[in-house]
Amino acid sequence: MNKIMSALKTGFVIALASALFAFAAQTPRAMAEDSIGSASPEPSRREITLKVMTINLRHHADLWEERFPLIADEIVRLDPDIIGLQEVSIGMDQTAVLLSLIKQKSGGEQGKTYNKYERLKTGFEAVSGEGISIYSRFPIVEKNFTDLKNGRVVVFTRINVADGLDVDMYNTHLHHMGGDETRLPQAKKIVAFEKRNSAGNIVFLTGDMNAKPESETIAAFTGAGFEDTYVLAHGETAEDTGKTSSIRLEKGRDAADQNPKSRIDYVFVKQPDSGPAVKTIDSVVCFRNHNEEGLYPSDHLGVMTTFLISY
Repeated sequence: MNKIMSALKTGFVIALASALFAFAAQTPRAMAEDSIGSASPEPSRREITLKVMTINLRHHADLWEERFPLIADEIVRLDPDIIGLQEVSIGMDQTAVLLSLIKQKSGGEQGKTYNKYERLKTGFEAVSGEGISIYSRFPIVEKNFTDLKNGRVVVFTRINVADGLDVDMYNTHLHHMGGDETRLPQAKKIVAFEKRNSAGNIVFLTGDMNAKPESETIAAFTGAGFEDTYVLAHGETAEDTGKTSSIRLEKGRDAADQNPKSRIDYVFVKQPDSGPAVKTIDSVVCFRNHNEEGLYPSDHLGVMTTFLISY
C-alpha cells in the first residue's frame, strides 16, 4: 500500500511539473500576442469648423456710406472666421469704418473683432488708394504679398486658428481687362507664390478673379491642386446658383430685382499631402440683403464656404 501511495505522489509531482513547464513556455507568446492586439491607439484627432468668405466692397463709389452698414449686417449674420476683401479704399481707412460697424452691430464693446492685413495696389494704380485685405478672427502670425503686375497684388497670411493648427490664407483681385492673356500670368504668379510659402498647411484662396469657371485662369488654380468649394458643395447646379456679378447699385422700385450673369468670385481650398484634413460642408452666395430702397451692399455678391478641419 505504501508503495502504491508513493507511486501516486511521484506521478502527481511529475504531472504538475509538466503542466507548469507548459504554462511557462506559453506565457511569453501569449503576452506578446496580447501586446500586439492591444497596441496603443493613435491620439484622437480634433475637429474645428471654419468659415471663409470673399466679398468685393466696390471701394468708395456708389453710396458706400449707405452700403457699408449692409455689408456689416451680412458679416454679423454669417459670422465668418476669415474674410478676403477686394476693392477696399485703404486711403480712406474703410477697414476702420467697416470693423467699427461690425463690432457695433454684434454687441458693441463685446462685439466681434478681426485682425487685418491689407495692401495697396501697385504702380500708378496705388494713387487711387485702393487695395485688398484679409480679416481674421484668429491671430495672424505671418504675412506677405507679391506684385502681380498691372497694379494687382495677392496678399498672404498664416493664421493660427487653434493650438497646433495653422492655415494659409491668400486673397487677390485679378485684372478686369485683357482676358486670360492678362489674368493667366497673374494666376501663375499666385500658384508660384503659394508654393514658395508652403509649410504643409491647409490653404485657402479667395478673390474676385474676373474669370469664369471654364477659363484658363481658373484652370491654372485647379491644376495646381486648388478646389472650387462652391462646386464641391453644389456640383452640377453650381453654374446656375453661384452667379455673383454684376449687381446694379441703385435705388428705386425695381432696384431689388437683380439677375447676376457671371460666377467670378471664388473660395478655393487646397488640401495638404499629409497632416490636417479639410472637408467642405457648405458654400453659399451671400450679400443678397438690401435696404428698403433696393440698394445692395456691393456690385458683387459674395461667397462663404464652411469647412470641417480634422487635425
